[in-house]
Amino acid sequence: MTKLGISIGILATVFCLPVEAQTISVLVLDQAGAQTVLQAARESAQQRNAPSAIAVVDPAGDLLAFQRMDGVRPASADLAIEKARHRPRDGG
Repeated sequence: MTKLGISIGILATVFCLPVEAQTISVLVLDQAGAQTVLQAARESAQQRNAPSAIAVVDPAGDLLAFQRMDGVRPASADLAIEKARHRPRDGG
């Protein structure tokens, strides 16, 4: 193998390696945190005098907590859960 071939092989290997390890931070919401979010959303809805169906889901879209306030149509439950599952997440 020529020096040029070895040099190209080394350069290809170097450029294929990541400069630094990449990590992804994922915040996990436990049941206590889900209840805190639910309570804050309920209080906000009460302050705005806007009864709501409130759904809290985990990153996989699994339901963690739900409440349908008085005066909210029963069909709003499914809508709230679907909105929570499909809401864009920015990670922060």
